[in-house]
Amino acid sequence: SLIIYAYESKLITQNLDTTVSQSDIEQYYNDNLENFQLKDNIVKVYYARFNDDIKPLKKIRNFFYAESEDARDSLDKYIQQYSNLYFLDNETWILFDDVLKYVPINTYNKEAYLQNNRKIEITDEGHIFLVNFTDFKIKDGISPLSFERETIRQIILNKRKLRIINDMRDEVFNTALENNDFELY
Repeated sequence: SLIIYAYESKLITQNLDTTVSQSDIEQYYNDNLENFQLKDNIVKVYYARFNDDIKPLKKIRNFFYAESEDARDSLDKYIQQYSNLYFLDNETWILFDDVLKYVPINTYNKEAYLQNNRKIEITDEGHIFLVNFTDFKIKDGISPLSFERETIRQIILNKRKLRIINDMRDEVFNTALENNDFELY
């Protein structure tokens, strides 16, 4: 078994095409939508924590909730200077539960909270948290492609690995059959 495993691993290393195109990923996603049901709520968000006594808090608040690119650039400068906890990548889907690890949002119904709160401010133990949810998806809905991209890539690669192994086993069997290298009992 160990020898077979080592041989198969080496064969995969030599023959596996690890390039997975965007169109392959999209095709797999579209063909298997029923397999991409969300098990948790996900969000696109940016948040930051500040001491509640900093002087430029009003200016930061204005930049934080503004939509312009200039405001975001200014916000980045203030955050680097005044915040020690922040997440500013509002293009990436993340689990809502991961946000809750860092931001003290108290809610019993996460789905209702996300549907009713986009721009929030929370004061907690001498800190103020500014949070801006730019998008969200509720669990049991269809997961967005951007959230599943790496999972799909791994699925495609695993299918390719299995195909290489199965082709090798079929080839060995057919060669043995042609050469009468085995007997059936």
